[in-house]
Amino acid sequence: MAVGDIKGEEVVVVEGAAAKATTKGYMVHYNSTLYQWMQGSTNSVGKKGVALTTEAAHSAELMVLIAGRVEVKAGSAIKKGMRIRPGSDGYAYPCTDPQHELGYAAGIAMEDIANQGTGTIWVVM
Repeated sequence: MAVGDIKGEEVVVVEGAAAKATTKGYMVHYNSTLYQWMQGSTNSVGKKGVALTTEAAHSAELMVLIAGRVEVKAGSAIKKGMRIRPGSDGYAYPCTDPQHELGYAAGIAMEDIANQGTGTIWVVM
């Protein structure tokens, strides 16, 4: 499967505006000030998901998976069962700091994922 591909039927997908160019399979967070989805995030608490479409323009309609299993690219090695957070580059990273456990996590790794590899996470908004 490719990055951004849904794995299974048990998903929740929403449509919203992209705040800037966004790439399919990259992790995004919802900016409640702009009412738009933004690619990447390091320290945002709130709604997160994975972009299911690539959009090149500001305010373009973006499909975002906010719950369910999806293929992502890892920015560092991730072990099965670890909580996942988005990085500023849009890749998935493990929550390694207790502060990332509360509000920062976007999902759980369903398998071991190598650094710069792809794998499945379960997004739980």
